[in-house]
Amino acid sequence: MGRIRHYKKQEVLTAIENSHGIVTNVAKRLKCNWHTADAFIKKWPETIKAFEDETEAYLDLTESACIDRIKQGDGQMIRFVLATKGKKRGYGTEDTPADTAGADTEVNISVTGGEPEPVEVGKDETV
Repeated sequence: MGRIRHYKKQEVLTAIENSHGIVTNVAKRLKCNWHTADAFIKKWPETIKAFEDETEAYLDLTESACIDRIKQGDGQMIRFVLATKGKKRGYGTEDTPADTAGADTEVNISVTGGEPEPVEVGKDETV
């Protein structure tokens, strides 16, 4: 079994810089395994804050890329952002019918709790 190396706070802070908030990146820079890096990230309030800030900066960068794609008219990205960030305004994926223009619609009905009542069909009626 390998021994656990002890890192100084400054070493961990340096490893966090430009890691995009990914523990694996920090571990590679510290030359240790993921669990050790995670433990040292969580060891000091300053390293916790630095890692959170790094994660938020990466999310900001990602959101900026989404905005660029939206400006280019990317419909999928528009729907994604509205379904996630626009939920509070009533956008979302739950109970939202899919775009079915020109498509066949399939309906599946499941009956639970026993057999359904038989339906009588008259002479003039078809099923």
